[in-house]
Amino acid sequence: MEDAVGFGRGKTILFGEHAVVYGQPAIVGSLSKGVKVGVREAESLSFEVRDYRGESLEPSQLFRDATAEIARVFEPDREYRIEVENQIPVGVGLGASAAYSYALASALADVTEQQKPVAEAATAGEEIFHGRPSGVDLEAVKSDGIFFFHPGQQNEAAPLDCSPVNLRIGWQPRQRTPTARMLNKVGQLKQQEPQLVERLIQWMGDLSRAAAGAFRSCDFERIGRLMN
Repeated sequence: MEDAVGFGRGKTILFGEHAVVYGQPAIVGSLSKGVKVGVREAESLSFEVRDYRGESLEPSQLFRDATAEIARVFEPDREYRIEVENQIPVGVGLGASAAYSYALASALADVTEQQKPVAEAATAGEEIFHGRPSGVDLEAVKSDGIFFFHPGQQNEAAPLDCSPVNLRIGWQPRQRTPTARMLNKVGQLKQQEPQLVERLIQWMGDLSRAAAGAFRSCDFERIGRLMN
């Protein structure tokens, strides 16, 4: 048995993808599936990682670096056996890295009896994975349902209660594009065409605000029109 178990939810961004990194709001759906992490003390660091198909995976160096950064926030001199059950695919925008960072931080908090550093540790892991996380993924891991997220604002996450809303998520497992790579591409384009991209980012924020109003009034026809 593990000494402790942590769980982080996945997410999907319905409006505001990429613009949220530059301070604009987004509408996010927190998923029922995510990443489960079990931790027990051990003589040396070891992993058992299974993906959403139940297949065993060898942790990448990026995965190991993020793990080390998360553990460093708690007690860096202790070693662990880390068992990971990933219920969602990686590299398709469903927040697997944030879910792992939060789940591992939560489990380590229980093992070391230190609850306060969970957010700090999860953020440290996300910075390794993404370089410039917006915070939206780490909000989704502990949320439920659909919410409006405005980074840096007071009460930056607000639920959008409009029931029932069921999301069906589909992906092509062989086509993976790490989020950090996509963020870098957007950043490069912003440097090349700053005025045009700034206008697009502002427009995407306005789209999220309009969609939030449609969710609050349960206007599904408008939600679909805005998505289109």
